[in-house]
Amino acid sequence: RQLASDLEESAFDRPQSLRLLQTMLRHLHRLRICTLDAFFAQLAGSCSLELALPPGWRIIETVHDDNLRRQAIGLTLQGDSQKEIERLLHLMAKGEAKRSIGDMIQSTVNDLYEIYRETTEEAWHPLGRPKPLADVDLERAIETLSDAPLPQHAKAKAARDGNIEAARNRDWELFIDKGLARKVLDNDFTFSRKPLPDELVKIYQVLLRHAKAVLLRQVADQTEATYRLLDKFHLAYDKLKRDARSLQFSDVTHTLTRNASLTDINHHHFRLDAPIEHLLLDEFQDTSLAQWQVIRPFAQRVTRPVSNRHNEPASSFFCVGDVKQAIYGWRGGLSEIFDALQDEITELNQTAMDLSYRSSQPVIDSVNEVFAKITRHPKLETFEAGVAAWCQ
Repeated sequence: RQLASDLEESAFDRPQSLRLLQTMLRHLHRLRICTLDAFFAQLAGSCSLELALPPGWRIIETVHDDNLRRQAIGLTLQGDSQKEIERLLHLMAKGEAKRSIGDMIQSTVNDLYEIYRETTEEAWHPLGRPKPLADVDLERAIETLSDAPLPQHAKAKAARDGNIEAARNRDWELFIDKGLARKVLDNDFTFSRKPLPDELVKIYQVLLRHAKAVLLRQVADQTEATYRLLDKFHLAYDKLKRDARSLQFSDVTHTLTRNASLTDINHHHFRLDAPIEHLLLDEFQDTSLAQWQVIRPFAQRVTRPVSNRHNEPASSFFCVGDVKQAIYGWRGGLSEIFDALQDEITELNQTAMDLSYRSSQPVIDSVNEVFAKITRHPKLETFEAGVAAWCQ
């Protein structure tokens, strides 16, 4: 009865169900039930030449991949480039040598290599480089600050003197974080409800602009040096993997996203020896942006208006997920793709799954009670907006 309703069939009896089941079993080879990684490996395997993949490539084992990464780090450190590597790491660490060079490269690769692969070089150069004060002008500004009038409060001088010491030590992070500098930075021109004199505010604004210029340049240097280091590592690592004819699943995904011919779905249907007419995706909240870039052309193909299909069979797109169960952000899962689906897929029907079959009513009531009141928790501090959005 349920199938009859779903299929809009007035009569749906046992013999008809049996015929459909037999038909499906005869065409079971046309069903692709697998992970996205496995499906992408099928796509890449059918188009290895176009994708310039090494012949006979395979998915690498974790232990082997860890070994290749260590070799790639070693190659990055070798040769005439070592002084350049030391210079890059010095910029990245802001001159603080707290770890060995090898450890720092390992940490950078672990934390940022996937981001490097998902971005263009331009993304690592977005910051402007405002010009800081010349040394003589900076000293003059500091002296002016030491002579500027203060608000009538006993602790005002200590707050100002702390800023002066930080400025003379060129510790601009400390300068902007404490004392009167912090008040001016926050556009709060009072100290213990006493107004800050205009002359004092103006000289602080000059020094804050200098601090901004120094710190922005520092961040820009760190970001650009990080990119160059990751780029050197990538060249060595990619060559080692290709020589070993070994790829990670993420290599396959990124290769497919960079392939311009991917938009020609007919080509992939030909290589797969069957068209994809129905696309069903589970745990959609854990889909990464790169994965969606590969899937999107297939999804848009099966959801084209009927008038554009030229007698093609009926097709459909279906996905299910729960953004509160998004647990793979660490490997690129992007639950916000749910919010973008309406713009990506035409005539998409959304249904909220607000009926639980897993939990008893007391459990559900307890959960709802906690999250209905969590935004009023007294310890939320700066996280209140985020918690409210999560609850919503």
